[in-house]
Parts: sequence; structure tokens; C-alpha cells
Amino acid sequence: MRQNVLDALVDLFGDEERALAFAEGVDETNRGITDEGLIARAKAEVEGEAEPDAEPVEAAGDPDAEPGEGEPEPTRELELDDAAMDAITGRFAEMLEPFTERIDSLSAQLGELTEAQTGAEERAESTRESLNLRLKRLERTDEEKHTEWAADLPRAQKLRVTYRPREANEDRADGEPDSLADVANATLEKMPRY
Repeated sequence: MRQNVLDALVDLFGDEERALAFAEGVDETNRGITDEGLIARAKAEVEGEAEPDAEPVEAAGDPDAEPGEGEPEPTRELELDDAAMDAITGRFAEMLEPFTERIDSLSAQLGELTEAQTGAEERAESTRESLNLRLKRLERTDEEKHTEWAADLPRAQKLRVTYRPREANEDRADGEPDSLADVANATLEKMPRY
């Protein structure tokens, strides 16, 4: 393989070992094609036989001129049979295997990163909502805070005290009314204790 082609392969693969392995594979394939005589046209030219389907080709230009003087080089055709195609595609599949593994690895890592990003976004949204709620609670006026505080207090139980002076005085023998302190104490004593 020519050095400029090998240098281009090193640039393409980014690794000299891979480029050399590829070049060896190409050289082996070329040797196999040549050894097995898989190029039909080249074989016919070497043996001096014309292909049965081919029409004679007349040379254009000056027959005495040296090849390569002002005339383009004639094009060559390469014909491959199924075995050669299978060998080439097999080698190509072998070369792609490391890339396929890398692509699978990168796809898995991308999936993990996507999941991590989704989780981070959800946590950020939750934190943002929590901070907004706390900020709104801090921005309330004292009157709003007092109203909320008063609403949270338990209901006050009303204590009803009934004073009936006639009933209280009936038990007294002397007929004098009790003082208000005595009445209050007597009333409290009659109340059930919890």
C-alpha cells in the first residue's frame, strides 16, 4: 500500500495500529483476488484472449505516441464475484465491530445522562416551588399572620355560670344572703371536674 494512502488511513482511524491492520487486510484481499484469478478481464488480457462479448476497441490518437503523453490513462474495470464480495464485506464487518461496541456504549451513557438530567430538573422544580411558598409566607403582613394564627387556635370553650340567689339562700337559717365570693365558691364546687 502506498505511504500517502497509509497516512490518510492513520488520520481516518486516529490510531496507527488500526490503520496498519486495515492495510494488511486490504493487501490480503488484493493478494487473494490476484491469486484466485477473480478479475476476469485482467485474466483475459494476460492470456491474450478477447472476451466473447467484447467488441474490439480501437485505440484513439497517435499509435506511435508514448503512453501518458497528453492522453488520459485508459480506465480499468474491476469485476468481482460473490466470493470476493463476501470476503470484502466480512472484513468490513470485522472492522466495524469496535465502532459498533463504542456506539452501543455511548448510547447507554447517553441514556444514563438523560435520566440524570430528568431527575435533576424534577428536583430543581420541587426546590423552586418550595422556595416560592416560603417566600410568600415571609412576605405576608402582620395582620395576615395574626389572622392565620388566630384561626389555628382551638375554639375557646365558654363557661356558663348561673347564679340563683333564692335557691342558694333557702338553706341558710339566718336568712342573710351569702357574699358573692361564697356564692362563686359554692358554684365552682358543684361543677364537675375534669
